[in-house]
Amino acid sequence: MMPLLPAMLGCGMIKVVLTLLTTFNLIDKTGSTFVILNAAGDAFFYFMPILLAMTTAKRLGSNIYLAMVVAALMIHPDITALLANGSTTYFGLPVTAASYPSSVLPVLLIVPLMGYIERFADKICPSLIKVFMKPLIVIFITIPVALIVVGPIGSILGGYLATGINFLYSKAGWLTIMLLSAAMPFIVMTGMHYALLPIATIGLTSLGFDAVLIITMFCSNLAQGGASLAVAVRTKDKDARSTASASGISAIIAGVTEPAMYGVTLRYKTPMIAAVIGAGAAGLYAGITHLVAYSMGGSPSGLSLIQMIGGTGFGNLLNGVVALAISLVVSFVMTLVLYKPEVKEESPEEIVEAPVPEKRTLVDTIELASPLSGEIIPLSQVEDAVFAGGVFRGRSGYYTF
Repeated sequence: MMPLLPAMLGCGMIKVVLTLLTTFNLIDKTGSTFVILNAAGDAFFYFMPILLAMTTAKRLGSNIYLAMVVAALMIHPDITALLANGSTTYFGLPVTAASYPSSVLPVLLIVPLMGYIERFADKICPSLIKVFMKPLIVIFITIPVALIVVGPIGSILGGYLATGINFLYSKAGWLTIMLLSAAMPFIVMTGMHYALLPIATIGLTSLGFDAVLIITMFCSNLAQGGASLAVAVRTKDKDARSTASASGISAIIAGVTEPAMYGVTLRYKTPMIAAVIGAGAAGLYAGITHLVAYSMGGSPSGLSLIQMIGGTGFGNLLNGVVALAISLVVSFVMTLVLYKPEVKEESPEEIVEAPVPEKRTLVDTIELASPLSGEIIPLSQVEDAVFAGGVFRGRSGYYTF
């Protein structure tokens, strides 16, 4: 997730701006400006499977573009519309209805498997036709594996989760809200929170309020924001402080927690523990006081308090404010306690002493050795009369020296 963090933060902050503009009625929700900004804010999160497939394949040494194609298939509008109508088949094999946009787990599971399929195709394909046969085999085999085996895991688990929540809520509602609030970050990561949407929809249509999905996500999202802001306070790293600050604001104001989860709390581990504790504490209070939401809007955030206005008086709204405070304060304080900023160990600078020049005398004594033995005598004493007389014959005549 780390290479995707800049794009994630950028889109998250766009959602913050859009939330503020719509909350204070500065733009029309039916106008083109809203549509464009909303698309800009959702762009990364909707197409996150494709981007995550790219970084995962790069990390594992698989073909990046084949991985992106497989992820693009899973969020293709035609596939999304087909699965929205219910389960279907592929060559007679059952394909479970699931929603893959904004999902994480299916891609993290399918890309490593695609790597094995890719190596298998590389071995069996003749070199002459490998250039087109290998990608054909990889895509053709990966499609059913993704849509039939790996992809529906989150949806199937989500169905069991919804059944279990309904059962627990009927027996011990306060305990259910507490546990679900604490576990919500991991539920969102796997995409199983989509299975809880029917619970919220049924509650809003039949009872006029929802006490499960909106409330638990409200407690969890705020806890992610509180933990991120605490990291921004504790860390001494400028880049980490900037990331944590933006992520915390995004989670608290717009309810966009992906930057906080993948860029801060999961990255440093102990802030995630603190966020889970804060969300669980807020969920416990919400469950005991029967906190509910009377309408459904965007991702639950601090501004979702307006969805809690209803019923008799302002008691429900006040409980929402208290739950908000508990989630932020507990996660913030617990992060300050648990999180230990990473200290970059800087090796002391080595002191390099300048070399001391060697002292040398101005005039060196040089000893010359001769390969011959003998005695040096004047030229006039040699036996050759010509040289002894000092006469030398050259080309142009005789010379004396």
